Amino acid sequence: MAEVAALKAQLTIKHVAREELSKKNTQLAVDLKKAHEDIHQGQNGQNGDVSLAEELLEHIKVIEGELCEGKEKIQQLEDQLKQSAAFNNTSGSDNVLDGLIIRPKGTAGQNFSIQDAMGLGKTTKDTEFYKSIQRQLQDLALRAHLK
Repeated sequence: MAEVAALKAQLTIKHVAREELSKKNTQLAVDLKKAHEDIHQGQNGQNGDVSLAEELLEHIKVIEGELCEGKEKIQQLEDQLKQSAAFNNTSGSDNVLDGLIIRPKGTAGQNFSIQDAMGLGKTTKDTEFYKSIQRQLQDLALRAHLK
């Protein structure tokens, strides 16, 4: 069970990393477009500074390299995510809902630890965060008049 929880935590981390890389790639694409526009203006005589155009071309090459690396990293993460999802979903049913942690089999406290399954048992900060979740759930239950 601990292995499944660890794999789920890795999936979540890979999903977050993929999203961050996508955001970075989007920003790099915007920077690249702006640099191309700036160079185009320089070539049209609106800005005759040749050294600026050369500097922008160099910057474009750097951005294109980072963009290519980011795309490769995203592809690797997507492949790993697909492999992990296929490995964890051998029963044929769809157990993973939008990157959420699935409930391990057994009884909490006896067969598994919810805190460990959530990946919140390694550091003091994790434990504090888990305790805050418990407090919030208790407050919500009290407000809803649940016992």
